[in-house]
Amino acid sequence: MDNDDLISFLNDLAGVMQDAERFATLSGRGQARRILDALEKTCGTWRVIAEAQHAHDTAPGPDAETTA
Repeated sequence: MDNDDLISFLNDLAGVMQDAERFATLSGRGQARRILDALEKTCGTWRVIAEAQHAHDTAPGPDAETTA
């Protein structure tokens, strides 16, 4: 990921943690499972983005030579 994507990813993780903490404070219940689920979802989303960007960045360009 480039720097902008990394910043967005980390901001998303921080947001998930803040939302979970806020909900736990309001409800008075522990939210370990909810936090883990939200973190896994965020990481999964960003993994797809990172893999797509990596594939794009490493794909041969239009001037690439093919070997038979």
